[in-house]
Amino acid sequence: MCSSDLKTVPPQDILAAVKSALVEKGLDTNSALMPVASVGSVTVASASATDIGVREAFYDAATKVFSAVVEIPAGDPKATFMPMRGTVYATVTVPVLKENVARNTTITPAMIDLVPVRDSEVKSNTITNPASIIGRAPKTFIKAGVPVQETEVAVINLVEVPVLSVELGRDNQIDKREITMAKFNAADLPSDVVLDVSQLIGRTPRRMIPAGAPLRHSDVQ
Repeated sequence: MCSSDLKTVPPQDILAAVKSALVEKGLDTNSALMPVASVGSVTVASASATDIGVREAFYDAATKVFSAVVEIPAGDPKATFMPMRGTVYATVTVPVLKENVARNTTITPAMIDLVPVRDSEVKSNTITNPASIIGRAPKTFIKAGVPVQETEVAVINLVEVPVLSVELGRDNQIDKREITMAKFNAADLPSDVVLDVSQLIGRTPRRMIPAGAPLRHSDVQ
């Protein structure tokens, strides 16, 4: 039988079917399954149904133990049977970032996923409401898929200021082509930061100035 004659039932679908059967046995919907053995995909003939049957579903709320027998396709004489057992743990749905986000990047709804995480991973300052991070920005780099803590984000006021696109040494005259605009949190800028490009063109640094750094009026002459 060639690959085109086959289709696959993925592990996530199998686990979802088992969880649904266990919910009928008293399992809390805000729970996740942790099978003793990893759950693999099941391949069936493309002409077959992919209905997932769950037999002998058992759940003990006291010990958090479950067991079941999965049948794919359900009711098929040639079905594949998969015994499964394991434990369950409580989960909390929290907002996480879809991709890594750098400091001072404003977080939008499109950048957020809602995912269930183990309740033991949720701390007292873990953000559980997406509205609490939308419009805010990381104080430092935040990794994708990780619960966000209240101390990791803040409301920011982004402003554009001129910076050098190349490192420039002392007494080198600043050319317009060496200037670019960059966004910074206003709270992080010095009080005498240069805001106007014209205040840099034709002037010279008093010291070595790195590329991308906000300039103070005292940095140039």
